[in-house]
Amino acid sequence: MPLEEVLLPEGVLPSTWQTALYDAAASFHWQANMLEADLALPYSRHICWGEGKQLIAYLSGHLIAGEFTVNQVYVQPDYRGQSYGSQLLARFLDLGASWGVEAVYLEVRASNYVARQLYQQAGFTELAQRKNYYKKPTEDAIIMYYQM
Repeated sequence: MPLEEVLLPEGVLPSTWQTALYDAAASFHWQANMLEADLALPYSRHICWGEGKQLIAYLSGHLIAGEFTVNQVYVQPDYRGQSYGSQLLARFLDLGASWGVEAVYLEVRASNYVARQLYQQAGFTELAQRKNYYKKPTEDAIIMYYQM
């Protein structure tokens, strides 16, 4: 079965995807009310991919004045290593062009070498480092940048 795509805030998620989206957001230490507030923002964008009742991957962030800040990129654990992350990122960059995105920023844990490699292969460059940005465990963040 081919993947289905829902773009938020325009689209409507199947209820099973919505539950999985809340669970995935919790893995980023977002509480349900934080996700709900984010979904209500006029500059918030979410790309959700699924198959049947299963949410497989999503990307979320904020688009303000031509700059997009990626907040979360998530692939369900059972689907990791199957190129969903790189495909989702490529789809986002295609959509971003139609949304008027000129530049993309994101932060990633310094130890998350898989994600850093994914972003570098997509054309992102490392811009700066934020010391002790993440908690539990305390870790530096790498700020990455992509010019559209």
